[in-house]
Amino acid sequence: FKAKVVYTAGNLVSVIVTADKISPQKPPVTATEVHVTFFRKTADKVIIPRKYEDGLLYLEAKRRLSFFT
Repeated sequence: FKAKVVYTAGNLVSVIVTADKISPQKPPVTATEVHVTFFRKTADKVIIPRKYEDGLLYLEAKRRLSFFT
């Protein structure tokens, strides 16, 4: 699996976790994708995307978190 912080807003942190299904005969296939939101005690860093694909993940996470704030 891979985990990536895609968005932060104040004390909220949005993480996307991707799990791949691996088979010796076939190439890896993405089996599932989970979006997890954490609450932290301090607001430290702001995530700023540098690549286009990171920007898309950033916007998606921002939209998801807009329901909480």
